[in-house]
Amino acid sequence: ARQRRHAGDVLILAPKSVMPAWCRELEKFGEHAIRVEGTREQRREALKNRTAPWKILNYEYVAPFAEELNRHGWNEIICDESTRIKSRTTGVTRAVLALASHVPNRQILTGTPVANNPLDVWPQMLFLSPTVLGFSNYTSFKYHHATFGGWNAKEIRGYKNLDELQTKIERCSFRALKAE
Repeated sequence: ARQRRHAGDVLILAPKSVMPAWCRELEKFGEHAIRVEGTREQRREALKNRTAPWKILNYEYVAPFAEELNRHGWNEIICDESTRIKSRTTGVTRAVLALASHVPNRQILTGTPVANNPLDVWPQMLFLSPTVLGFSNYTSFKYHHATFGGWNAKEIRGYKNLDELQTKIERCSFRALKAE
């Protein structure tokens, strides 16, 4: 079995459809993982399970289980299909970011970090580290990377400084192709 990088439990946040695949893949490497699903009580019991260091949870359960998740003392969180947290104002994104702020090791996995527009990367990069993009708040980030026009010049009309943004993202990422 492959040795784990970190001691402690790992929380994987993933869409429900890929949770079984995570279990299968981890088992190939001799790791014991459980899906945190079922009734509220079954999910609570799964989180308490100390024999499985890998817990796989659907994004939708982060907010309802915020208190239990924050108490757990995770060593690492992995967000699979991280575009699920691209909208900075949703309850899911807010809950995930609040949880991540207490966890020392964080990773995101996605095939397309920029789903609709370059501003989609803000919450994903904030999840990784508040310093990755070099802005202390979303407004500064937005005005640095978007051009405005329209009514009161408040409508996003385009994007700018994208090479700079790409460089910052590349510093904390790597690309793996399906063939790899």
